[in-house]
Amino acid sequence: MIHLLLPLLLLVSSLTGEIQAGELPGDSETRSRLSQLLIAAIRYDVFNGRCRGFVSSQHADNVETLTIGKFGMTLAQLSDELAARRLPILVREVRDRVVKEILDLGGCRRAKQLGYLERLRTEYQRLYRWLSDYP
Repeated sequence: MIHLLLPLLLLVSSLTGEIQAGELPGDSETRSRLSQLLIAAIRYDVFNGRCRGFVSSQHADNVETLTIGKFGMTLAQLSDELAARRLPILVREVRDRVVKEILDLGGCRRAKQLGYLERLRTEYQRLYRWLSDYP
C-alpha cells in the first residue's frame, strides 16, 4: 500500500519544504536508532509471520511511512544507507536470526511463554515512538 502512496507523499513533502528527499541526519545516535528501528520492525514482522500466521510487513510498512515523511527515504534506501546492504538481503539475514532464536528457545509457543514476543513488541514500540517524535 505504501508503495502506491510514495510518489504522492514525496511530492507533498517536497512542496511544503519539510524534507529533503534521500537525506538522513548525520549524527551517529540518530542513524543508530534508525538502524535499530529498521531491524526491530523486521524482527517483529518475522515473528508474527512465523509464529502467529500474520503474513504481512505491517510494522515495516509503518516505519516506512514515517521515514518517507521525515526523510524522504524508503526502507530499501534506509537499508542501503544504514546497513550497507540491499533490503531483501537484510530481511533474509534478520529472518534467519529470528528463526534460529525461536528454535533455540524451543519453538514459537515456548518463545512466547518466555517473553520473546513481548520483548520484540517493546523494542519496536520504543523505537517507533522515538521516530514519531523526531522533528
